[in-house]
Amino acid sequence: MFVSKQSTPLNGDTLYNHFAYRSRQLEIYIPKMNGDTSNRYGWSPHIIRRFFKTWGWRSPAENWVFDAMMGHPVDANDYMMLFNDDTWMLDELEKAEPWFNIISSGVPFDMESRTETKAVQREQESRIDKLERELGEERSRSQLIIEIAKKLNLLNELERDKDEDPGLSL
Repeated sequence: MFVSKQSTPLNGDTLYNHFAYRSRQLEIYIPKMNGDTSNRYGWSPHIIRRFFKTWGWRSPAENWVFDAMMGHPVDANDYMMLFNDDTWMLDELEKAEPWFNIISSGVPFDMESRTETKAVQREQESRIDKLERELGEERSRSQLIIEIAKKLNLLNELERDKDEDPGLSL
């Protein structure tokens, strides 16, 4: 998942050090207290998993979904296979997505604007359906006009032929 500029896998120390370096650059680094130098529960890449699980559990999505995505067992008997349903899992992730947007608008967790977006999307889909129906009707009318024009042309040709040969009758 993480590779160097030379496309070789990063070892754990390199990843940790880069994570700490970038965190300090972004001024989000939280140093440990009391001179603790271990990194098990400090500011490390593992915090991403903690963030994912914590905010996932706060979201309206099913809590176990986030455990399953991190490879944790969600069913001791291994009966639960719902996480194999990609469509359902994506729907659950979509419910949780606003909680993972840490750079959001002024609306808390972007929930209102997301609801508005869904409403606008449904309205646009309805308009598209209506326009497609109207287009189909217009095509039918155009086809009818073309058929009438062909018949009028045929009648005009017959009329011209009649004028040229008075023995013909319609």
